[in-house]
Amino acid sequence: MTPPPRNPVGPRPRPRSAPGRVATQPRPAVRRAPARRARPHQGFGHVPPRRPARPRARRGRPERRLRLGLSIALVLMLTVSLRLVQLQGFNGAKYAQAAADSRSSTFTIAPTRGTITDRNGQPLAITVDARSVFANPNLVKQDVAAKHNPADTAAALAPLLGIPAADILTKITKVDSKFQYLVHGLTPAQGDAVTALVGRLQLTGIGVEADKKREYPAGSLASNVIGFVGSDGTPWAGYELALNDLLSGKPGSQSGEMGLGTVIPAATNSYLPPVPGTGVQLTIDRDIQWRAQQLLADQVKATGARGGYATVMDVKSGEVLALAVAPTFDANNPGAAPVDVRGNAAVSSVYEPGSVSKVITMAAAIQAGETTPTSEWTVPENIKVLGHTFNDAEHHKVEHLTTAGCLAKSSNVCTIQVAQKLGKDRLY
Repeated sequence: MTPPPRNPVGPRPRPRSAPGRVATQPRPAVRRAPARRARPHQGFGHVPPRRPARPRARRGRPERRLRLGLSIALVLMLTVSLRLVQLQGFNGAKYAQAAADSRSSTFTIAPTRGTITDRNGQPLAITVDARSVFANPNLVKQDVAAKHNPADTAAALAPLLGIPAADILTKITKVDSKFQYLVHGLTPAQGDAVTALVGRLQLTGIGVEADKKREYPAGSLASNVIGFVGSDGTPWAGYELALNDLLSGKPGSQSGEMGLGTVIPAATNSYLPPVPGTGVQLTIDRDIQWRAQQLLADQVKATGARGGYATVMDVKSGEVLALAVAPTFDANNPGAAPVDVRGNAAVSSVYEPGSVSKVITMAAAIQAGETTPTSEWTVPENIKVLGHTFNDAEHHKVEHLTTAGCLAKSSNVCTIQVAQKLGKDRLY
């Protein structure tokens, strides 16, 4: 007899009772747990981590997200609108002017300085063509970010400019500056060499412009009288300083808008030409000045003196034909001489007149007819005037001297006697 099939869900059907047997209660079915899948072996004692329960997803609400996004967009648009109103409505003129200033540049054009000549028209100080090198630190920084290092740029320029690379580096990296002169007074050939270097290395922000340079053809001849001008055109001594308003002229200017170091042709540009300075002719004779300086230098050297001065004048006109000073200096290189040598000691040194005034007294007495060069004077050892006693430099007994003898011996007592005879009204 075939047994009935198992029912995995419900209880087994109750079997029929066999004759002679007592029916029993059937056992409940036992649900077996499903078999776990075999996991790969991960080592002895490994306990796999429990998997966290996955959160139950919620259904989104699109209308809330749309409202939030619209609110954020409105806030951003309102902020941008207010900023535009501030920039264009309230600060528009300010920013427009700042933009124009950042584009515009003004260059000063130096005038030609007047020439200084001697009485015969021989040049003592002239102006020649030169070159100046300048830099725009802002453009140099942009160029540095692209290709070059400022230290390399300074090192490349230093040999041509003749100044230390450290000085160049300080100028080309100056903060908040659009224009810096690196050097003045280069020759045209040196300027061409710098231009070639800038083109070869493609240096941005470095340029060369036309300039003027002061030269002194005779070097140290009358340098203490003429003075000298610095490399930037500033006068420092002599007639270069005293007559600067006349010699310097009036500078011009050129203004324009620039972009990346180049003038914008369509922009508004202006040009004011410079007015050259006026030339000056001195009464000094170049040949006489040269001879006076030679003789004076020889005597200073022979006597071991610290210095000397010599003046040559035309006695009829009072014109100064030569004004020599020793020691002197080369006006083309004044920095090589000490500071106290660069001035004109013949007219600026302070000293007591002393016996120099005796010549004036004797000349006035002779002109007034109170004495002659051969008139005789009895000169005592001393003389008292207004309660003061005056002596000669050397003590002596009563002397008999002529007017010329009084001047030759530089007698104080005799000079006072001559002055008393002349009288104070005619003395002054």
